[in-house]
Amino acid sequence: DGLGLLGRARTRAALHRFDEALADLDSAERFGSRDPKVQAERAAILQAVGRYDEALALRRTAAERRADFESLAGLACLHAELGEIAAAETCFDESCRRFRSVSPFPIAQLEFQRARMWFGQGDLKCARRWFEAAWRRLSAYAQAEGHLAEVEYALGERNRAIARLRCLASVADDPDYAAQ
Repeated sequence: DGLGLLGRARTRAALHRFDEALADLDSAERFGSRDPKVQAERAAILQAVGRYDEALALRRTAAERRADFESLAGLACLHAELGEIAAAETCFDESCRRFRSVSPFPIAQLEFQRARMWFGQGDLKCARRWFEAAWRRLSAYAQAEGHLAEVEYALGERNRAIARLRCLASVADDPDYAAQ
């Protein structure tokens, strides 16, 4: 059934088995699945394999049909990956305005993606602001705190970065923080 195939496609995509995941999504559609999540998953996979034009078309269509947090967040992250900063910023802002949940996880993840965009652009101060926002929103967000330490170090705040990494290394299960 469509829901089962979508679940299997997500699992395969998480394991980087993208061709098989796309085949599952094709099957889900053949079985009549009209769930927008199928197209969102397809867009994410196409983006992951560098088929940006196809991913962008799907993301835009989703946002035009239903401009909610998820569709706009996906579009924002794709624009960010393409280096289209102004479009990404617009979508990041609009996505946040449409957020309707109480869970801090989606917003923290979106702030993290925004920070990565600015880090990639070389704007360390802006990257710091967004990594810090993600970490403050979700203090156990190790990846955000690790990147925040990296930005602090790049900004010349060596001792602060080291202290942050020491604290993180003592509680995180990822050995990369201790190595840093």
